[in-house]
Amino acid sequence: MIWVRRGFLFLLSLVLLVSLVGLAFSISVKTNLTHTAKLQGWLNQSNFYNSFVSNELHDAQQSAGNDVGAGRVSLNDPVVEQAVKAVFTPALLQQYTSTFLNSNYAWLNGKTAAPDFTINLTGAKQKLAQQVGQRVKTRVAGLAACSAAQLAQLQTTLTTDPLSVPCLPPTLTAQIAADQATTQIKGSSDFLSNPILTANTLNPNGSNHGQAYYQKLSALPKLYRLNLKLPWIFGALIVLSTLGIIFISTKRRRGLRRVGWVLLLAGLALVATKFIADTAFNHAQKKIFTNSNIGQLQHSLTDFLHRLETQLVKVNLRFGIAFLAVAVLLLAVLWFTRRKHTGGGPLAKPSVPSDNTSGRQGDDDRPALPAFKQPTRPKRPRLIQ
Repeated sequence: MIWVRRGFLFLLSLVLLVSLVGLAFSISVKTNLTHTAKLQGWLNQSNFYNSFVSNELHDAQQSAGNDVGAGRVSLNDPVVEQAVKAVFTPALLQQYTSTFLNSNYAWLNGKTAAPDFTINLTGAKQKLAQQVGQRVKTRVAGLAACSAAQLAQLQTTLTTDPLSVPCLPPTLTAQIAADQATTQIKGSSDFLSNPILTANTLNPNGSNHGQAYYQKLSALPKLYRLNLKLPWIFGALIVLSTLGIIFISTKRRRGLRRVGWVLLLAGLALVATKFIADTAFNHAQKKIFTNSNIGQLQHSLTDFLHRLETQLVKVNLRFGIAFLAVAVLLLAVLWFTRRKHTGGGPLAKPSVPSDNTSGRQGDDDRPALPAFKQPTRPKRPRLIQ
């Protein structure tokens, strides 16, 4: 029977330990990953929106290369870069990000069967084309007519980029250059080739073929909703396992002492996760940034993940400190009150039975023995003289 009790105590202690750690982790995830405002704030602090625009422009420049052609505007020109950053502002990208996150969280919560967001960048791309065209028109209008030598040089280079030509060719006017630049940006396949993004067209791998991401992650909504219930589940397990340990133990004090040690282990484990997570992240970060091709967007994403990791382990650390405090207090109380329950203390002096004749009980709670009188000698008969 004693082995059965010990087995149940070990099992309940294990359940209590897992539940304590699981409660901290589930509350940490629920606190930090269920609010879109927090995620957007961390993205903004990580300079993600500016980095995203710079990354897209860089990819477009790499795709276009040096293929300028007749009357084509180079995407590498600083004028184009300034126009892109003026149109695709962080506020606009934050608005699109909010639409994306809200739609996906509605899908995770089971409100929609699939993310139903639509991000239409067509208007922004047209505005960009108009701004580039206007800047081209302003520059070309200020150019002087080309000389014969300059025309020969232009024919040699085979380029008439209106943002880089040193003079105005006879076949080029400011309006023609502006219209060509506007048309080029609007129909560009290098920058925002697909300006309308939906859940079916957005693919993290950069391909428009295959299953959509929400189809590949079809089990994610169930796991997300389960995580929302985990704090209540772990809380119930903590209460039940604690009561089980106390009542199955031979003495309640032993049960409370076991609960205290489990709390101590859970607190140490949660405190250790903070330092382990920080060390692992710093090690991974050093490996990532040894690559010279790392871009600004990757820096921003890494900074975002570091902020997220910091917030997650911060909650675990607080729970760990709280568990340690409760454990130390409980074990200290049990330690200082042990003498009272084990009969400790200085030995009491044996009580001496009182020599009373009234039949009252003595100090040792035993009935007093009746007092015996000393027998007297009988008197001798007196002789009559």
